[in-house]
Amino acid sequence: MPEATRALKVGVAGSAPFLLPGSAPRGLSIDVWKALARRIAAPFSIKRYPNVRALLQAVVDKHLDVGVGPISITAERAERLDFTQPYFRASIGLLVPVTPISTWARIRPFLSRAFLLGSLTLLLILFLVGNLIWLVERKKNPEHFPPAWLRGIGNGMWFALVTMTTVGYGDRVPITRVGRWISGVWMLIAMVTASSLTAGIATALTLSQISNGDISTLKQVKRRRVAVVKGTPAVALARRYRAQLLVVDSKERAIELVARKQVDAALYDYPVLQHHLAQHPELPLTVYRTKTRGDHYGFALPRGHELRGQLNVTLLQMRETLGLQAITRRWKLESHE
Repeated sequence: MPEATRALKVGVAGSAPFLLPGSAPRGLSIDVWKALARRIAAPFSIKRYPNVRALLQAVVDKHLDVGVGPISITAERAERLDFTQPYFRASIGLLVPVTPISTWARIRPFLSRAFLLGSLTLLLILFLVGNLIWLVERKKNPEHFPPAWLRGIGNGMWFALVTMTTVGYGDRVPITRVGRWISGVWMLIAMVTASSLTAGIATALTLSQISNGDISTLKQVKRRRVAVVKGTPAVALARRYRAQLLVVDSKERAIELVARKQVDAALYDYPVLQHHLAQHPELPLTVYRTKTRGDHYGFALPRGHELRGQLNVTLLQMRETLGLQAITRRWKLESHE
């Protein structure tokens, strides 16, 4: 009988949020498949498999009509089976341990050469401006800028600092024409000086939150120990960036290795890692989205399956009518088309 009129044998496998644990299959992949089957009026029965590799082998052996889950479409897999149009595109995530920041690590940026040099430069500028103001104001304005050098320079530097910070107390005011010219020029220069100082402090504060051991980009995995799951596109990605690979059988094992600091990082599908950390906030881990094109997830079918064309057309219609996007948003995920 025609493929769409008999009960299709559907296998499911994968990780949350695409397939949630439990007796009744639930997840983003399940919702997409149910919407797709409803549109083509295809009844189906579901069987759960322990992992994607076992699911795909069942599809290759033609024990199943369709394999459903976060199944990456790769050239290697396409040699053995067929795929539908992709229903989701996931970027690769970089999972790393959160390194506690010591008190010294927070203070160290403020003792850096750049920060200290900037601070000394500011003090020197305040000293020079204070001297200039004192020199031109001391005779005609001794009340605000006394003739005594130490006290006069102190008032001059105070005036320069107040002017730079735009506080403008008004307790020290130049009255001579040259003094006001110097003050005007200093006001213009101070706008740049103050913004540069603020930027320097902000940079130092940002650096104080970052541990030197952190990995946050793919370029930083070079010659570092990185766990990847066997048969996933993350394997080729890690090799491309010349990481020291440790190939494991599951993403749970990869996460465990990172948590125990037996590896420096792990590469796996970003939405899966993000969901796992959301469900286990006690883990001292964080995940970064890498700037890669990511994996295309599709449904797997035996080679030459008659239903492939109908499924592809229906998936394209769901994308054009925003049906796929609605399901993705319902699971609080974003497909990177």
